Amino acid sequence: MKAPAGFRKEDVYPWRFNRQYSFVRRPILCKGNDLIWGIRQLYHSLLYVTNLIYDGRLATTNKKMNTLMGCICNDQGDAFNQHISDIIKSFGVFRVFPNVKRINKKKIADEKSDVLGDIDVLIIDEKKHRIVVAEVKNFDFSKNPYEIQAEYQKMFVDGKKKSFATKHFSVMFLSLSTAFYTNTICTVNFSLFTI
Repeated sequence: MKAPAGFRKEDVYPWRFNRQYSFVRRPILCKGNDLIWGIRQLYHSLLYVTNLIYDGRLATTNKKMNTLMGCICNDQGDAFNQHISDIIKSFGVFRVFPNVKRINKKKIADEKSDVLGDIDVLIIDEKKHRIVVAEVKNFDFSKNPYEIQAEYQKMFVDGKKKSFATKHFSVMFLSLSTAFYTNTICTVNFSLFTI
């Protein structure tokens, strides 16, 4: 089957999930002057598309929808980081800082001043003199080999965007070392610490 105008060729591949031309996303069929639909299919489609929006996975070119999904995902990510931070704090051993966005009142950036994002959870182990930068992700269950590969690529392979691993490697050795050795994160003597 060839993709109609306005769709990608992948939108007609039945083995791919989240296709814009999928029946589950387009539950009303046109046959001549007649519209064919089923109440259960409309209900199922509504649930499916709503779930895609709240998971931030709805494939769309609509800027407003992408902005909405970005806000939802950021809120969910911050809540998940806080949840993980609370679990680690409950051990009573570490100093824990969730959602660290600035160090020395500056955004976390690389040597070219490109903003790298935030640190999901920063963990300080004063007894062992260690600082841990934790990238915590509430990954979706991948549904097929393509999605598993896409998750792997985001995590470990640099492309147009830096991978999570590269970003955090840069964060550890560029932004954090200055802040730690000038004691701006908290009142701890960081000169004895390793990152």
